[in-house]
Amino acid sequence: MAVLTEYKIKAAKSKVKEYTLKDGNGLFLNIHPNGSKYWLFRFSWNGKQTRMSFGTYPKVDIKQARYLCEQANFKLLSNIDPRLKENPTIEPVEEAVDEEQKCTFAQFALHWLEFKLKKLNSKPSKDKKNNGRGSTEIQIRRAFTNDIFPVLKDKSLQSVTRKDLLLIMRRVVFLFFVIKEI
Repeated sequence: MAVLTEYKIKAAKSKVKEYTLKDGNGLFLNIHPNGSKYWLFRFSWNGKQTRMSFGTYPKVDIKQARYLCEQANFKLLSNIDPRLKENPTIEPVEEAVDEEQKCTFAQFALHWLEFKLKKLNSKPSKDKKNNGRGSTEIQIRRAFTNDIFPVLKDKSLQSVTRKDLLLIMRRVVFLFFVIKEI
């Protein structure tokens, strides 16, 4: 259902507001007030309307844009997000899996905690009465030290099972009720 032609694209002039020309199968040409023309692909992913750019016209001509649109639609039919880039080789993925197997849960958890604290913009706090971000850090460290590390500390990430997680949850629930009765 091709509607656009090279002639129509070249003849499209900029207006005060940006506007789009429809080609079909989710492919649009977006014309900006400054005269630039962008290829857009509109699609629905996980129930949300999404769009991705295929580049600017004339760098990407209509044939290339249609080909990219066709490839994106094929990925959608295969239940693959078309915005994801394909892995050129499998070897780096295998190396990443090997590294992941070597990593213990404790190493991963401490790395995650550093990331989380940077995200919270928090500094390690020794003040136990500190409210806010510092108390969040204290609560997370306490949960790891008292509840999670006794079960998972030296396990690799790949070897963590549901039973391990259930053991942690049961322990936390048990301690909650014991403390509540005291």
